[in-house]
Amino acid sequence: MQYTNKISGASFTTICKNVLAPFALSVVLFSCQKEASMPQEQNISACRPTVSSETPQLQASTRSVQLLQANADRVALSLNWSAFPTNGEETPDYRIEAAIEGSEFTDWVEIGSSGKLSIDFTNEEFNRQIRKLFVTGFSEDVMLRVKYNRGKSAALYTFATSLQVTTYQPVIDYDDSHVFRIPGNFENWKIDSAQKIISPKLDGQYEGYINFSDAHSQFLMVKTDASWRTLTTYYYIGADKFGFGGNMFCVSGGAGIYKFNASTDTHLWSCTKINSFSVNGTAVTADGNTDVDLVFNPSNNTWEITGSFSKGNFVFRANKNNTIVLGHNTGSGPGVPDYNGAKIEITKAGNYTISLSLQKAGNYSYGIQRNV
Repeated sequence: MQYTNKISGASFTTICKNVLAPFALSVVLFSCQKEASMPQEQNISACRPTVSSETPQLQASTRSVQLLQANADRVALSLNWSAFPTNGEETPDYRIEAAIEGSEFTDWVEIGSSGKLSIDFTNEEFNRQIRKLFVTGFSEDVMLRVKYNRGKSAALYTFATSLQVTTYQPVIDYDDSHVFRIPGNFENWKIDSAQKIISPKLDGQYEGYINFSDAHSQFLMVKTDASWRTLTTYYYIGADKFGFGGNMFCVSGGAGIYKFNASTDTHLWSCTKINSFSVNGTAVTADGNTDVDLVFNPSNNTWEITGSFSKGNFVFRANKNNTIVLGHNTGSGPGVPDYNGAKIEITKAGNYTISLSLQKAGNYSYGIQRNV
């Protein structure tokens, strides 16, 4: 198996076309809509419905959609289409399908449904669905079409329409009650811009991935706000514990990325150096037990690989062992990894770019994009 690795500066690699999303997420868009489906494989001839002068037209309210989390509840896209030929006995059942432009709908996702000749998508809804097609944060040319289900009769389709879509990775903003800041000599002791560890559930368990860029990194833990205060600045007090009136923390493994854990219940802390992240599973190698390394970009704590993957599954593993394993559970959002989560499925063999970003504690993400 041949793999090539590439890094794209400050974010995920801009990636080519033909994506197959490997995870399922059901989303109800409106009361009239039905559950959106996973990508479906079809016979190629079935993906090219016959069109004629009577084929209904699909119109979009815009040709370029910049999706923004700040506009989550605002309508981002409106679609409407002309009526299909009908015998008057059918219950309207329109499904909206999306695919990367140029794929001829060989890989597509259903992003919504309607019982009338139109549908509106908010920023949040459209972002959630369209992220099944391509890696978050980049612009892609997408084709949309409407499928008219007619029971036992063959389905009918509108002409496809194209638009450029830019998605976003949803970010949760955590207030100071969830946060420890980690200022140190490796970033000039600047508390306000220091990297963070987060307790998403406010259960006293904090973690994050810190880039200790100095070979002899020293640091402190600052709770609550971005200022040096006696009762919110924590030191190392021995026996792997943190508290007041101790010494500077330090890591002994040299410069690099470390998984930082701290518990306010036990006052224990630990740092595990990340020497590598790899993909491991039947989608990677035939035996399913061989790790293939991803390449690390220290500017954004992102690991990435591009190569040929088989139909199968995989997980992300740190340091080629099972101490830190990331998969994906169906209850999590698209592109959100879970510790010890279910194996991530690749349902169609092909060339893919796979990325894992651990830059923002509490907002980790991964992406899988099928390349041409």
